[in-house]
Amino acid sequence: MPVVLILLLAGPGGLATAADEYVIGPEDIVRISFWQAPELDQEATVRQDGKITVSIIGEITAAGLTCRELASQIESNISLYNKKISQATVTVIGFNSQKVFVSGQVVAPGKKTFEVIPDLWTVIKEAGGATETGDLTRVTIIRSKESGGEVITVNVLEAISSGNLENLPKLNSGDTVEIPKTAGGTLGHQLANEYIGGKNVI
Repeated sequence: MPVVLILLLAGPGGLATAADEYVIGPEDIVRISFWQAPELDQEATVRQDGKITVSIIGEITAAGLTCRELASQIESNISLYNKKISQATVTVIGFNSQKVFVSGQVVAPGKKTFEVIPDLWTVIKEAGGATETGDLTRVTIIRSKESGGEVITVNVLEAISSGNLENLPKLNSGDTVEIPKTAGGTLGHQLANEYIGGKNVI
């Protein structure tokens, strides 16, 4: 089920949701609505330069702003052209800036996008989990260039077995997670699909 961020500004006392803390980034898709002028409603994808093009206003920076901040910027700018418009609704309908790439021995490799980057095991599960030939004892995290490009090898199976998933390295947007092929059969896959310590971790 897709997650959506919605914020309606109504001046200084505007109502904001908890999701207002999300910071918009490149590739995110936003919906901008004006209830006083619905003909100006639109959707826009944040470009790599962090900008979007808004009806009447033109280009405006969206990346690095929360929904509240972007809505405020839009309201300030559009009021210069149409003083009847005082309220804007900004909705994030596509969380594409927060992404992790998963490759190797997983059921559904590829880019996975999130509202907030989760832990390593959750990302692997989001990719369908390891295949029968996936080796969860040698999972590789390749940091993005922005995060330094470091390569880390992690024994995810041990973390599952010991119940210490919280000790797994944190992931950053743009990281790549690779599950190599095991040379020792399907033990890792089987264990990860069992109840570990009385709790089903799948």
